[in-house]
Amino acid sequence: MFSFPLKKTDRTDLFGVLKKYLKKNFKGKLKEYQNDIQILHDLRQEMRKVENYVSNEVLLKYYGYLIILRTKFPFNKNNPRRVKINFRWTDTFVKNKVSCDEISYEQGAVLFNLGLLELQRAMSFNVETGEGIKSAINSLKLSASYFNHIREHTLKELLLAPSKDLNSATLSMLENWLLAQAQELVVKKVIKDNMKPTLISKLAMETSSMYSRSYSLFQSSPVNNALPKKFPSTLICKQLYFHALAQKYKSMVSYSKSKYGIQVGHLQYACELIGQTKSHMKFLPNDFQNKIKEFINQISKEYKSADKENNICYNESVPPINTLPKLQKHQIVKLVPLPKFGEYVDVAIFSGLIPLQVVEGLEKFKEKLETVKEDLKQACDEKNGAIQELYERLGLPGSIYALESDGALPKNIVDGLRMAQENGGFEQLLEIQTNLTEMYKGSHSMIQEIVLKVKEEEDEDLQISMQYGEQWKRATSGELNGKLKKQLSIYTQKLRQAQNADTTIKQELERNFESLQLLALSEKQLIEKLPVGSSSMSQETQKLVGKIKIILKQLDQFIETRNEALEKFSTISDEDRNQMSSELLKTGSISEYDKIIESYINENYKDIIMQTRSSLNDQDDVLQNLEFLNQDFVSSTKESNVLKKKEQFLQNLSNGIQTHARIIKNATDGMNFYSSLQDNLLRLKQDVDDFVMARNLEKEERLESLQSQNNQSGYNIPNLNNQNNQNNQINQMNQMNQINQMNQMNQINQMNQMSQMNQMSQMNQMSQMNQMEKKKDKKKKKKKKKKNQFPNMNQQQFNMGYQQNQGYNPYFQGGGRGQLPMQNMNQFQNMNQQQSNMGYQQNQGYNPYFQGGGRGQFPMQNMNYQQNQMQYNQNPNIKKKDKK
Repeated sequence: MFSFPLKKTDRTDLFGVLKKYLKKNFKGKLKEYQNDIQILHDLRQEMRKVENYVSNEVLLKYYGYLIILRTKFPFNKNNPRRVKINFRWTDTFVKNKVSCDEISYEQGAVLFNLGLLELQRAMSFNVETGEGIKSAINSLKLSASYFNHIREHTLKELLLAPSKDLNSATLSMLENWLLAQAQELVVKKVIKDNMKPTLISKLAMETSSMYSRSYSLFQSSPVNNALPKKFPSTLICKQLYFHALAQKYKSMVSYSKSKYGIQVGHLQYACELIGQTKSHMKFLPNDFQNKIKEFINQISKEYKSADKENNICYNESVPPINTLPKLQKHQIVKLVPLPKFGEYVDVAIFSGLIPLQVVEGLEKFKEKLETVKEDLKQACDEKNGAIQELYERLGLPGSIYALESDGALPKNIVDGLRMAQENGGFEQLLEIQTNLTEMYKGSHSMIQEIVLKVKEEEDEDLQISMQYGEQWKRATSGELNGKLKKQLSIYTQKLRQAQNADTTIKQELERNFESLQLLALSEKQLIEKLPVGSSSMSQETQKLVGKIKIILKQLDQFIETRNEALEKFSTISDEDRNQMSSELLKTGSISEYDKIIESYINENYKDIIMQTRSSLNDQDDVLQNLEFLNQDFVSSTKESNVLKKKEQFLQNLSNGIQTHARIIKNATDGMNFYSSLQDNLLRLKQDVDDFVMARNLEKEERLESLQSQNNQSGYNIPNLNNQNNQNNQINQMNQMNQINQMNQMNQINQMNQMSQMNQMSQMNQMSQMNQMEKKKDKKKKKKKKKKNQFPNMNQQQFNMGYQQNQGYNPYFQGGGRGQLPMQNMNQFQNMNQQQSNMGYQQNQGYNPYFQGGGRGQFPMQNMNYQQNQMQYNQNPNIKKKDKK
């Protein structure tokens, strides 16, 4: 065997590149994943130091981490956010350094070294022992499989081989060469075990062909000039040696058949073949040289001896070499699956780091699998039901059991009964039904709770938006909670389907209640209930029973195949999840996800689907055949009351056993579904809680911002937290008071008009009294006090408000002329007397809308009580009006 040096790699900025990506795309999560990056970085440094197969687990572990890395970061060239890491490796054969920024290059290099390490391991075994040969063969097959994986998978992602050792022809040559060495050891083992010459000849001839292919691939490989001369010479000589060995053992087969002339022909051909190795002898390893020299002497002696014996004793003609029959071949060694790299990963790095679009893609993948499964399940349930209906109608297999049983229960019945009782029997079914009901109620309650939370938050958001109008500028909850509501809708639909399935189980339990009760009896008790009578069968009947049994077994196999197929669709394996994540990360376009998922399912689940569909399509013909056979069977049996009773009893017992197994399976699936659903609902509830909390925090920040802005401009924003209870009361009364509100608004408008007319009248009277100085002075004093009705507002603020509003000051109804403050009054125009009284009653005589408990004073919600009282006391004009 030959060995080659491992590929060497330089240091790379793995830490810096991943850190930069996380900082840019996952703000706030860099600190969380720095330790994971460090683990990966340290492991790569350790991988660089590996020299022999003793440390190959380091490479296995590192490759496992690379698989995880591909599912967490976008490395594909088509992705606009692609992560680029420059990997630099030395070519094993030509020794130059090659750089590439694709992670597939790193994976290919690691697999290449794993292949060489397995070759090292194979060379370490003692191939002179049986166990040593087996171990070496296994290592060589695994080594070949590593190179095959690089060629079949890794190179397809790289498109072009970065280095000559990763060239497709080089990898094919290594793969075939390693398998040829494994086949060579098989030949060594069968010779050692004195197996038949025919088998040895076939195995040796295949070994020769494998070395021949290896040499052809070597010639087309770009590294053919970089390998030592002894390598191609060894390939040529092994091809000739094993061909000659195959001819030698074929001659032994001819001798055993008394074909002495042909025997000599095979030995003559063997001598000619092995003689061609002499020109390459000086390039061969010493041990192989000695082996060939020994074989040349041996085969030469055998040829001379056989030729002499034929000439003296048999005198058969020796056929020319080119007329000898071609030797048959037989290959034993094949490629093997690669190790499960995930088993070597001891720390789940970047566990929470999955790009959002990939998470959505995985959900689509899961939904698509669920859809395929439901379609298959519906078809399978329909066909399985047809089988059960036919059994009940024909009385099968009870009628068969009745004939075969003679005072005892049939073996199938006994086995089924034992299994049913081990699974809890009849009592377990009742308990399962109760558990399913409770799990449904729990799931339904969780969904209702989540629905309520989403609705309350959405209603509150809508209420705030209506209250503040254009000032409230943020996306509505309805625009943001769409994904949560969609997920909730999916879970609600699934729960409805589960409820239907539970109903089916309940109906089946009720329909087969009598049969299922038999499962509570022991075998002895059932035998005592079994009707006694003779049940002899004619030869014709026996043949029909045999044919019916074959069909029953075939139908059972149909059901088993369908159940296994549906089971594979029930859960997504880690391998599927990782592969799908990797495929989704390769594209930056979410629009391509459906196509990728469809392609993946067609490729990886095609055989399961086709196998299931085949059983569904074949069933109708099988059932029809069963019905015809049963008609002949019934005609051939002698009718008797005892036989009919026995048939009915065994049929009921058989139905009970089958129904029990069916209910147990469906109920187990149901409980697993509820358990999974409740886990998903808990996660959804947490997502909803996080969403509500985030929206509330944002709401409070916006309210504070609005309060600050309006304080600067002279407006007051109501405190929402203090208003929540009040607003809830108003919302409850709105339905009763819409008409009253409209009437009140009209009344308020009329009052406003009358107030303005009174003001105009007062102004006319004041102008007529301008002639009198004393009255004029008093008038000025009164006007001055009116202007100071709100002492906290100076003249400049008053005038500014008047000018900005074109003579209308928003602080006062009537343009700042001393009437009631209007800003907050207008807020409560929609509240009628009934609402005011209700507020008074609910607050034990204190209406929060008005200072004084709803008795008509100033609106107090956004005014300081002490300021209002001071203004009231300081203004005698207002006091006089109140007295009037």
